[in-house]
Amino acid sequence: MNNIERRVRDFLIMHGVDVQTPAIVAFSGGIDSAVLLHAMARAGFSNLRAVHVRHNLRPSEELDAEKELVISTCRNLKVPLTIVNIKEGAIEQYAQRRKCGIEAAARAYRYHALLRTARRYSACFIVTAHHAEDQRETLLFNLLRGGTIHALTGIEPAGRLFKDSGILVLRPLLECEKEELRAYAAREKLTWSEDSSNRDTGFSRNRIRHELVPLLDRRFPSWKPALHAFIQEARSLEELLNTIVSEQSKEAIRGTGAGTSLDLHALMQMPYSVRREVLSMFLKSAGMPQQRVGKTARELLHAIQKGRTVKQAGGFAFEHVEGVLRCKGKASGSSDPEWRMMHALRRSWGDSPGFVLVDQKGSYRFGALILTVDFLEQGPDEAASAGSAGISAHFCSYIPFVLRDRKPGDAILAEKGEIRIEKYLKKRGKSGSGRQILIAEDMQGISAVLIVNEARNEVEVMVRRPGGSCAKDQKFVMLSVKGVLPTDVRSEQ
Repeated sequence: MNNIERRVRDFLIMHGVDVQTPAIVAFSGGIDSAVLLHAMARAGFSNLRAVHVRHNLRPSEELDAEKELVISTCRNLKVPLTIVNIKEGAIEQYAQRRKCGIEAAARAYRYHALLRTARRYSACFIVTAHHAEDQRETLLFNLLRGGTIHALTGIEPAGRLFKDSGILVLRPLLECEKEELRAYAAREKLTWSEDSSNRDTGFSRNRIRHELVPLLDRRFPSWKPALHAFIQEARSLEELLNTIVSEQSKEAIRGTGAGTSLDLHALMQMPYSVRREVLSMFLKSAGMPQQRVGKTARELLHAIQKGRTVKQAGGFAFEHVEGVLRCKGKASGSSDPEWRMMHALRRSWGDSPGFVLVDQKGSYRFGALILTVDFLEQGPDEAASAGSAGISAHFCSYIPFVLRDRKPGDAILAEKGEIRIEKYLKKRGKSGSGRQILIAEDMQGISAVLIVNEARNEVEVMVRRPGGSCAKDQKFVMLSVKGVLPTDVRSEQ
């Protein structure tokens, strides 16, 4: 086992990946990911799955050749392969819609593809081939673009893929230089593809790589170790700032979700950098999506310092009452992606009685059934004491979610992978008459399957990835089912 393979093995084992742990390897076909996949296979990791994402941003001839090389490499290494094909034009449309660059849009699609594959194969780790050169380019890019101190901490060796996803991204080559990877590839006689878009200096990162980095190499020979030392210093400062912010937030922030409040007098006594981070924490506590927090915090802080009242920002409504800023929840007409998705689902079902949108506590009519929904904080123990008359069930879900009839192709991501619901029901003998099947679906897919048997006064529940508590942004849903329609039902059709 050579130096690269030993470093990869030691890094992964240190982060909880042993040789039999399921792991997804991002495999573009380029030299970096070719070295990573080969090193992991040679180091004895036997439960790998390579994922190749075809972005359809380059000529089809180049992509086809790259695909054949990827297939051949995985076959030789005896590593299973998943190829994800992104629809032509989808990335460009996403970039235009989100007002971001093509690189950022492609990265978003790529990581979502990796996330879906990891969930499908019950893997909790995704391994990527970022190396020291990527680290330096990222920091230079962030310095030129601007941002908070977090932007100066570079790429993390290990970090969560999306908040509360439960999946860890590991980068075992982050301290390896590109020259080391080239030497390994030459020694092992590896083959790889060359991405023609990497030469296009129209992309910011390529311009940094081909124009700025060579200039720094010529004029400042010691800039590389200096930059890595700067990253370590920034991380230490960020840790200190996070500690201070955590303590200050306890004094200034009260509550979570709609109704979260912030003491503005306490806020204005804090240093500016702490003030901004506490305001960001306030918005997160109120339930604002992470991607909106930074911009909204800056807008609110600017208005507060100018003595102005803000009634709406970042899709959320606010009110100022006697020196307190209170979040009132999502503003009417909110354009959050999860709400857009839920309402699109609702439109597709029209006026069907087998569909209901659940966005708050209350009673809902589902065909002949009355569903009473409550959101709890503690989970099963609280659910047991809070249950109402009738058949009840509980599960974790993001809000809003929909309850609907099942349809062909429905599947739920369970502990051992994806399960087709129709097949599950037939196997268990649950698909006959006398039962009603309800599907609970949120922005992450199907969260629960409820099999209601009124004759026996029972409901069986199959939940997404059972075990443990709800994720941070999820609610613990308590659902009671009755067959009698009261007069005060809140009907969502």
